[in-house]
Amino acid sequence: MDLCYIIDKGFTKHKNKFYCNAIDLKLLMRFKEYFDNIIVIGRESEYTNSFKEVDIPGVYVKLTPTLFSPKNILRNYGEINKTLLDGIQKCDVVMYKGINGYFANKMAKRLNKISVGYIGGSTYDTLVNIGSPLKKGFAWVPDLMIKKSVKNSDFVQYVTNYLLERYPTNGEYIICSSVLAPSINDEIRLKRMEKINNNNNLINLGLIGYVENNIKGIDTAIKALKYLDNNYQLKVLGRGDYEWLLNIAKELGVEDRVEFCGTLPGGKDVWNWLDDIDIYIQPSITEGLPRATVEAMGRGCPVIAADTGGLKDLIDSKWRHKPKDYKALAKLILELSSSEEKMVISSNENMDMASNFDERIIKEKYDEFFNRIILNTK
Repeated sequence: MDLCYIIDKGFTKHKNKFYCNAIDLKLLMRFKEYFDNIIVIGRESEYTNSFKEVDIPGVYVKLTPTLFSPKNILRNYGEINKTLLDGIQKCDVVMYKGINGYFANKMAKRLNKISVGYIGGSTYDTLVNIGSPLKKGFAWVPDLMIKKSVKNSDFVQYVTNYLLERYPTNGEYIICSSVLAPSINDEIRLKRMEKINNNNNLINLGLIGYVENNIKGIDTAIKALKYLDNNYQLKVLGRGDYEWLLNIAKELGVEDRVEFCGTLPGGKDVWNWLDDIDIYIQPSITEGLPRATVEAMGRGCPVIAADTGGLKDLIDSKWRHKPKDYKALAKLILELSSSEEKMVISSNENMDMASNFDERIIKEKYDEFFNRIILNTK
């Protein structure tokens, strides 16, 4: 049984080898449990040192140019269409993410292949917040394309309830994130309680996210510092050029309280970093279901987040604020950090919620979903 997996980003060729980001690599490893071979058709991205080599037996990568190139849109469309046709003809199941998925889904229907949509976020929200003026103005177009694809897909995987409401389907579906929380045990709980009880009034605020755009709300977090005293400092983990964020911090006079920590390998290194954080914040403008937030919850961090996307499914409403509202964020930080009792309650609630992302639970959901898909191909 073979899968053709179409994705709009995150794959590249470097020194005759194929690479992708760590999240997509983990997804491929999970999908490989159910399929003999996987043909990945990905939009070519720029290589970065954080990419991981795609070195999985039976996984083959083909790259396509971006569709939305004003000068070459017709030529690129022809190349994309040819690559999609070649890959889809060779496979039994077609799974897609993004704009190219619209064309892949139509082609799968024409060739009588099972189509599976993967919805991990809102295309419209992303484009209107970080796109060029042209992309912002036409954000409704790719959003409508994705809605049409999802509507008539045979199967759809959503990472959160919010996206099911945003992109409804007539097919079978599952609500299941690919995010896995750290294993939660008594040692983690005890370590977090000791940190809360022994706090020395210095509050480390933590945030993980790509720093070159405002999607993760890092600028909102920096602005919130202006309304907090010198006992509060912000640590940011994530790749990209943060010069624009540093300029905001300098303008507000808080640059000495903002630390850009660069990147870390996933897993234990990130978890150790989170163990040093007193309150994790996720003031994002838009989200699917953020992996970093789930990991922070799994390490017992009290969390404050924006009232958007999948964060609504994770964080109690009393600890959510309107996106971009840095004054509300600062107020919540003060309220939470000034009460040991509230910190303890938030920490325990978050670890309980994160336990829903235990690997065993996620695997059971995946097994049931993909077994249904495979049965439908026979």
